[in-house]
Amino acid sequence: MSSSNKLKISLQEILSATNGFAEANIVGIGGYGRVYRGESRQHGDLAVKRLILSPHGQGEHEYGMEVSLLSKYKHENLVSLIGFCGDNGEKILVYKYEPNGSLDKALRRKDLSWMRRLEICVGAATGLRYLHNETGSGHGVIHRDIKSSNILLDENWNAKISDFGLSKIALTNSADSVVFTIPCGTRGYVDPQILNGGITQKSDVYSFGVVLYEVLFSKLVANPEFLSDNCFTINIAKKHYKEKTLHMMIDPDLRNEMDSKSLSTFSTIAYQCLKERTDDRPTMSLVVEALEKALYYEQRSKLPRAMQGSLWADFQINEEPQSEFDALEVETLFRATTIPKKDTTEGGRRSSELGKVYLVDWRRANSTESMLMNVKMPLPNMIDIRYIWSLHREEQVVVVHGSWMF
Repeated sequence: MSSSNKLKISLQEILSATNGFAEANIVGIGGYGRVYRGESRQHGDLAVKRLILSPHGQGEHEYGMEVSLLSKYKHENLVSLIGFCGDNGEKILVYKYEPNGSLDKALRRKDLSWMRRLEICVGAATGLRYLHNETGSGHGVIHRDIKSSNILLDENWNAKISDFGLSKIALTNSADSVVFTIPCGTRGYVDPQILNGGITQKSDVYSFGVVLYEVLFSKLVANPEFLSDNCFTINIAKKHYKEKTLHMMIDPDLRNEMDSKSLSTFSTIAYQCLKERTDDRPTMSLVVEALEKALYYEQRSKLPRAMQGSLWADFQINEEPQSEFDALEVETLFRATTIPKKDTTEGGRRSSELGKVYLVDWRRANSTESMLMNVKMPLPNMIDIRYIWSLHREEQVVVVHGSWMF
């Protein structure tokens, strides 16, 4: 813990931020204790987790693991640990407050679109991939308690994995590296194979597959003995997937938003995560790739119909860019090709009224698709198709514009 000393926060500061742990400030209650919302002049909006320790010291290990991991590993899809406090026998963890709460609660919202759900899943999967493979330490982190209530959402709906108290360090970052430990976690999400001895990264993959079906069904997983219309079991999810009747479990309004390829790609990777044999489950790297592909299909479906056809027929989300101009080159080329505003021809629409634009010489790209890969913006916000076709046909220059570029 000595390396984390700079994260220590005094109990007095926490009491001031939470108004003395006032009940009005409680935003969450669990077996671990309570979470309070607080406000600090130095740190801004806070989420303060005040742990309840058992007489036998249970909770000490979880507290230490949380501080150890989050003070060492930083990623945009992990919660931000601001500090901790051990004064007067307290065990308190202080995080950045995430205003959109946890995913389990967000799933109840009718306005949580399929596009946004996909973006949340990609973010959470990316955070988990980081823990498994990308910490740069030569070993991996197995979370052991992946569930929708442990995925928080910031003001922009970016996913943040939280609650690392049960996490374990694997000796290598291999998906096959086994850690032998007492089985634990949350029923419904726990990999059934852990009862056969040991956990691996694939145990997290199983739990994440459960979360994916929760996102798809807008319902939480349940134990069979407590089954109701507001929840589902893993066997039910698998049954509907195999019988191609998933539509029966999806809210009709949400289903109407979905591109069929997006749904198929998403549900397939979710099903693969729940395979009984751990060796048959994908790695988190493969999960991220599949979810990004599902998101791409959904983005493409929102483009004008003309762009969904011939223009994007061979477009691949992982295609490497063929050529790219930096911002200065773009501005220079734009000025060089601008036609006076008084000109009313098709080309005249390239005047500065477009705002910031992106131009690519058609002769330096193998295809429109590979050229557009350079733009790096969400597809639905990308372009007016008239500029693409008229310009690359007539002058071999393509303009892609968006008000927020550069």
